[in-house]
Amino acid sequence: MKKALLAAAALAACFTVVSPAQADGTDGGWHGFYVGLHGSYLESGTSYANPATPEQSLDGALIGFQAGFNFHLSPKWVFGIEGDISFGEIDDFIRDGNFLTEDGAIDTAGTLRARLGYALSPGALIYATGGLAWDSLEQGSTCPVGAPFGVCAVTGAFDVRSSETFMGWVAGGGIEYKIAPKWSIKTEVMAGDFGNQDYTGTVPVFGTVTTPVEHDLNLLVQFGVNFHLN
Repeated sequence: MKKALLAAAALAACFTVVSPAQADGTDGGWHGFYVGLHGSYLESGTSYANPATPEQSLDGALIGFQAGFNFHLSPKWVFGIEGDISFGEIDDFIRDGNFLTEDGAIDTAGTLRARLGYALSPGALIYATGGLAWDSLEQGSTCPVGAPFGVCAVTGAFDVRSSETFMGWVAGGGIEYKIAPKWSIKTEVMAGDFGNQDYTGTVPVFGTVTTPVEHDLNLLVQFGVNFHLN
């Protein structure tokens, strides 16, 4: 049911709504700087070069803030740039057989995006958005003490982990609505790809091991409130 509701929201928000703002920046327009707060739902996955290693699925909530600038291309069309950063703890734990386990955790994510919007009615803006996406993902591999067979029986106990920053792309759309002359609320739905990174660690017996990781951005839904400084 949750996936169905999110899919419906994505279809409803293919573009971000920008009110029929006036180019002179008067009340009802979108021109100028803004700052705000948001809550996010992020769904992502990690896969490994070794096909025997199960994929991780990381999904959960983040909170953060955003800032941006809009200007009018015409009374109806609005172009802007927005950057945001989110914080939280999204993690997953998988068992790789032979007592070996892998875990992952996202604590920071963000985007830097362009927005192109069209004013549907006074105070309402619908927009498309796209640009860069990044996150910080900690990955760990662990073997317990006294494993009776498999990889962990060979290596003995260990806990190797490190963090890498992934950089990729994101695209989607949303809608924003003025609830007061200087306040607006927005909903955005996006998807993309965080790209690839290599994790390197020292494992007993095997020495230095490098593991390529592919990191997907399956869904990013953001609900926010903005204060307009103009």
